Amino acid sequence: MIKLLLFRLGKMMFCPLPFIHLSVEPDGSVSPCCNTSANVRLGNTKQSSLSEILESKELEEFRALFSNDEKPLPQQCYQCSKVEAAGNMSLRQSSLRVFEENVENDIKVPLRYLGLRFDNICNLKCRICFPDLSTTWVSDYKKLGRVVKEERIQAFSTREDLIYQTSRYIKTITHLYIAGGEPFLSPRFYDLIEEIKRQDRQGDIELILNTNATVVEFQGKSIEDYLRGFKSVSLGLSIDGVGERAGYMRHGFCWRDFDRTIRTYQSWNSVDVYMSPTISNLNFYYLPELFDYCLKDLKLSPLALKLSPLFEPSYFHISQYPEELKKEAQCRLLEYGLALFDNKRLKPIEARSLFQQIKAMINLSKPTFNRTVNEDFKREISLIDELRGESFSKTFPELSILLKT
Repeated sequence: MIKLLLFRLGKMMFCPLPFIHLSVEPDGSVSPCCNTSANVRLGNTKQSSLSEILESKELEEFRALFSNDEKPLPQQCYQCSKVEAAGNMSLRQSSLRVFEENVENDIKVPLRYLGLRFDNICNLKCRICFPDLSTTWVSDYKKLGRVVKEERIQAFSTREDLIYQTSRYIKTITHLYIAGGEPFLSPRFYDLIEEIKRQDRQGDIELILNTNATVVEFQGKSIEDYLRGFKSVSLGLSIDGVGERAGYMRHGFCWRDFDRTIRTYQSWNSVDVYMSPTISNLNFYYLPELFDYCLKDLKLSPLALKLSPLFEPSYFHISQYPEELKKEAQCRLLEYGLALFDNKRLKPIEARSLFQQIKAMINLSKPTFNRTVNEDFKREISLIDELRGESFSKTFPELSILLKT
């Protein structure tokens, strides 16, 4: 009982995900979770089945890193470590809350949670992205003289392969996370939904989706129709800014259409909409404007804002502001957070929830500005600006010093 209580409080360095979860990337590589996908590869769906990967030596060895609950999190889990140190809730901690009954180090626990990125099909080319997660990025990469090994990558080459590898786990999973690319453009997404409904398991599964909020139908049918019947559907929207700045960061959409799509999602009775912005030095300064749009225009609860700090590439990290600009951005954000407690429309738990995330972003921004890393920022921004006919300085005038430092 004491051990379970400590797990709930997140004080012991245990994570349930290596024991109940797998995360599949667009190229087929499989990791214990999405936060470790860059540095922990357990196998690949093109060479091994998910069932083989679950029994693999690689996964057994990674699980062993959590055998001593009093040790720090392994180095491979640095993203959760940094988020927790900053005072925000990490993926590890939120998973402990959701999967309380599965926290024991039991290798025989069935797969409860599956994360899937079917392919790199996407209609946007976001500044923080690259071809492995967006087919639209491919042409720009080539124009920049960079190597693209495969233009179209996919974890499961056919519907049959997808069903063969996932069918048995549809019987055991309670949570399913799907991202992209853009999942609503992927045929494999609809293949999986169809198989889940064929097995009549949708009522037992909580579906969590991450979308760029540009798609409302597939092959003439509303996406809402595909999402009906699940135990719950959480629709996370990748919106990083407002208006012209949003279009710069996530290139390829019209802000007016984007806003209309979000409101369409909000009208769907079968889904809960939340905002999932990626926080970088492109939008850290402007977070109060983004929060206002979410809370005032869309009338979302602060509980529906889930901030995800970007760690790589390092030149987009929120610490990459010269000190004077950083202090100004931190003060603007802190003032906004404190004002939440004076907002009579908000419940105390709502104000605290967003304020905690605001404090965490401020803490993550504190490391010293790295001028060498900033040279990479200037080079990348200038190259893409010239290629796309955009202007960082005109779009983000308050941040123009980043190109002059």
